[in-house]
Amino acid sequence: MNVNEQLRLPSIADEGSQDRPRFQEQIRAQHNSERFLASIIESSNDAIVGKSLDGVIQTWNGGAQRLFGYSSQEAIGSYISLIIPLERMQNEELILSRICAGERVKHYETIRRTNSGTLIHVSISVSPIRNESGIVVGASQIARDISVRRRTEIASNQCEERYRALAEASATVVWRADSMGEVAFASDDWNKITGQTEEEETGWGWLQAIHPDDHARTIALWAESIKSQTLHENQFRVRTLDGSYRWFSVRGVPIFNLDGSVREWVGANTDFHDRKLAEDALRRLAADLSDMNRRNDHFLATLAHELRNPLAPIRSGLQVLQLSDVSDEEASETRVMMERQLAQLVRLVDDLMDVSRIVSGKIELQMKSVLLSDVLNSAIESSRSLIDQMNHQLSVSLPSVPIRLDADFTRLSQVFLNLLNNAAKYSEPNGKIYVNAIQERNEVILSVRDSGIGISSEKLPFIFDMFTQADQSLEKSRGGLGIGLSLVRRLVEKHGGTVEAKSEGVGCGSEFVVRIPTCSERPAEAPEPPSTEGSKASSSLRILVVDDNRDSVTTLTMLLKRLGHQTRAAYDGEEAVAAARDFRPQVVLLDIGLPKLNGYEVCRWIRAQNEAEGVTIIAQTGWGQEETRKKTKDAGFDHHMVKPLDPKALRKILDKLTNQ
Repeated sequence: MNVNEQLRLPSIADEGSQDRPRFQEQIRAQHNSERFLASIIESSNDAIVGKSLDGVIQTWNGGAQRLFGYSSQEAIGSYISLIIPLERMQNEELILSRICAGERVKHYETIRRTNSGTLIHVSISVSPIRNESGIVVGASQIARDISVRRRTEIASNQCEERYRALAEASATVVWRADSMGEVAFASDDWNKITGQTEEEETGWGWLQAIHPDDHARTIALWAESIKSQTLHENQFRVRTLDGSYRWFSVRGVPIFNLDGSVREWVGANTDFHDRKLAEDALRRLAADLSDMNRRNDHFLATLAHELRNPLAPIRSGLQVLQLSDVSDEEASETRVMMERQLAQLVRLVDDLMDVSRIVSGKIELQMKSVLLSDVLNSAIESSRSLIDQMNHQLSVSLPSVPIRLDADFTRLSQVFLNLLNNAAKYSEPNGKIYVNAIQERNEVILSVRDSGIGISSEKLPFIFDMFTQADQSLEKSRGGLGIGLSLVRRLVEKHGGTVEAKSEGVGCGSEFVVRIPTCSERPAEAPEPPSTEGSKASSSLRILVVDDNRDSVTTLTMLLKRLGHQTRAAYDGEEAVAAARDFRPQVVLLDIGLPKLNGYEVCRWIRAQNEAEGVTIIAQTGWGQEETRKKTKDAGFDHHMVKPLDPKALRKILDKLTNQ
């Protein structure tokens, strides 16, 4: 039962026609109230779920989707056991019996299961839902995620147990001092810890075992306690027998004469070194987490900014192409611009995925003998449009003798491209960029220097950290996600090299120095044959294109037809199975996330058919992680291509098939 069904609207026919405007106003007000209430429920951060007495989910708000991971389409109509672990079902039955009795159950804590199988701690309140006759017909429950609180409580309890154990095992020194604060006695523990004799520790001699940095504060606090005749508390570091220092907490209590004067002081020094270090570590961790949150927030804001930058001209380009009087030259320029902006979007996503793969150790370099000049020229060619756009002057100096490297051509080119793009973006128009390479013994040293905004001394040590940028002000953003230099460092290290950043400060330009080992003399790999993109295939293939995104299907089939292939389209899993049976495709371009049957199921079905032997099945998906690639391979896919599909890579696969 949803919110609207619980409210009965008054009928205009219930009253005289003279009151009709008033009742119309009441109806509008009630409609507004219903919408307002429904909006509150839908926007609540808490999960609000309605269910029938037999456990079938009737309503499911946005908070429930965020908490449990199931969409309303997946949840509504399913049994509540969808989110309840089996061992918790008995408790659920007890709660249901109380609800049936008309009782409301408030804030009981339990465990629930998300769609990923994760168990989470929640606090739940359950209320009966009654019909117009007052009979309980269902239950409404509000669930709040308390996993963080529970983890905090568990961590707190563990910390408390640890501290208790430390306190029980700590070395405690008992001491006594006269009314003026001079120590008259200290237990043997002080001697065992510091090595001081009884004569050395009495009076003020014990101060010799205190860390010099703690002397002034310790004397001042002790003097203040003696003067005010109040409880003395302090913390200081004590030198131990091996010369190291340990933290001790001090507590001294005054003992009074009958006349109110202090007769003596008694106290204890307790070793709390380990606890002190733990507290300091927690404070540092809290500061680090705060800084990480701040950087993540900045990253998300920058990501949104960077995605909108290429999307804006793409949208404008589409509007230009729709104009009736657009010239061929204007249309051509617009298409080139849109391709360039699309490439920027793809590069942003690829950079994110590359960092993720490198950090998790899931990237493998394709090492071969390459010429440094070829790698650098590839990077310069890719960066040329940005350099020219900013009207920068680029100067390149390379050794006259060719330098060969054992490297992944694409990845190393990506390193230099990032450095060149950074130099171009972080320099004012009409700047200068210098690329210089020299060989020293068994390594090449290549520097990229610019006349740009420079790097402050505070940011320089962290410039290769994830999400770090030299200029982090959004209103002056030069573009980028703050991951390019992190990617540079990790790729260079993968090649057995190092990278260093230099700058004299803000406004003084920057220099990045890459050192990479050279390889022994052997011929470089032969270059790939020139692309035949744009020409028609030598023979036609029957290609089935499957995707629930109709625009994607339309454009892809249009491209394939232009290349001379026969195509058939399908928009869900069942339609794909039927089309495969009738069309007998030689190639299937198959999306993974499909309605009715997903791509894995369709692929397995096709593979199970005898007449499908020899068909090439290509996964086209937005997921490029290694786990997804493994799943597509296990399901029977021949290739895995990440959206948006690279036309050159697709053409290469199809050309190979037509030449077989």
